[in-house]
Amino acid sequence: MQKASYINERGQSIHFDIAPPFILQSIEGTGNVSVNLNTYSTPNHDGKYIKDSKLNMRHVVLRTTIKARNNKQLFEYREFISSIFNPKLKGTLEYKTPNGTKKINAVIEETPLFSEYKGDTVVCLINLLCPDPYWYDLHEKHYTFYTPVTPAFSFPLNTKSNEYFSLGYESTTTKVVNNGHVQTPLFLKVEGGVKNIFLENLTTGEFIRINKKINSTDTLVINTADGQKEVSLIKEDGKKSNAIGMMSLDSSFLYLDIGENVLKYTAESDSGSATLHLQWNHKYLGV
Repeated sequence: MQKASYINERGQSIHFDIAPPFILQSIEGTGNVSVNLNTYSTPNHDGKYIKDSKLNMRHVVLRTTIKARNNKQLFEYREFISSIFNPKLKGTLEYKTPNGTKKINAVIEETPLFSEYKGDTVVCLINLLCPDPYWYDLHEKHYTFYTPVTPAFSFPLNTKSNEYFSLGYESTTTKVVNNGHVQTPLFLKVEGGVKNIFLENLTTGEFIRINKKINSTDTLVINTADGQKEVSLIKEDGKKSNAIGMMSLDSSFLYLDIGENVLKYTAESDSGSATLHLQWNHKYLGV
């Protein structure tokens, strides 16, 4: 059974399924999306070599039937659909299949097209354009690292050489699984009095290093998504400032690879509530 819902940025929503008044007849574009290949050729060689590929925007078409109790209600439904699918507003399409529900961000490519009505029934075509062609789970995944709170210290060994033995911080590792079809970015939020943050994806070798102290009243946020890359510091009063300078030059805006990822986290804390929150969502090529 297929069901679909659309929610615009004003919070207005509409639901399509097998029951009146808004019956989902078909939905196109949930799987296929065109690809641009970046190729190059060399002298005296047949064909071309593929350098990389890029997905184009996704087009989704909903074919629906509006079934009303009478002619007046039919035109009320038509007006309601036109108000929901407003080209001036962005929105989210949710699509339910036997394999679960996924969502995709969308805009209106053209206003809804209504056929000639017959009594209390009319067919409606809704054309959506999805600049980001990936489908996502309805809810993001989360994981929280709790920073060690015991400070490093050293003590002398009972030897004649006056040697010292130092105790530092034990790193924390965890396995995170990316069940999507491609790599996916991370959103990080650091809270509590903490310094010398180091997060590494041992699977890919990428890491983020912050060699500064984050005060217990401040929050550091890092977004590694393309087009949204950000390192910002949020003060207690809510003021937000660019903090890209806090990240070491050899750091990367790391991603989760497809499948299992092993993440290693190390930091120092002078607060009992220091945490590193991770947030991500799986990206699907089609549903």
